[in-house]
Amino acid sequence: MVRVSAITLALILFSGCSLFNSSDNSELDDARARWTRAGISDYNYELTISCFCGETGTFDVEVRNGAVVSVTPSASIGKTMDELFGVLADAYGRNADVTTVSYDALLGYPTSISIDYIRNVSDDELFYGVYSFERLN
Repeated sequence: MVRVSAITLALILFSGCSLFNSSDNSELDDARARWTRAGISDYNYELTISCFCGETGTFDVEVRNGAVVSVTPSASIGKTMDELFGVLADAYGRNADVTTVSYDALLGYPTSISIDYIRNVSDDELFYGVYSFERLN
């Protein structure tokens, strides 16, 4: 019997898209620079998390002055865009076997992050999806 996790399914679905998949940090640096230039410190968005790390699901995240002020439903895993950039930098720094990411073309924030730290190991995959981004300032 074959068991396909949500992470594996996301990696399969996104692998055919024109997404960034490399340990080269130039795309990350370019996207982070677009985000920084946009100067957005107040925003909300929906964050989908799929992993073998505890809290998973879809959460409404509100960020004010660059800090998470609320996550609904209540959870401890809300992330700012800067923290999501940090997740990517960490994956590249740890030489994850597969890092697949897409960025918002205008503002640069990551819209989809799939990480498989060790290709042939189960339960180390991580997926973040960013949806319904709304600037508040």
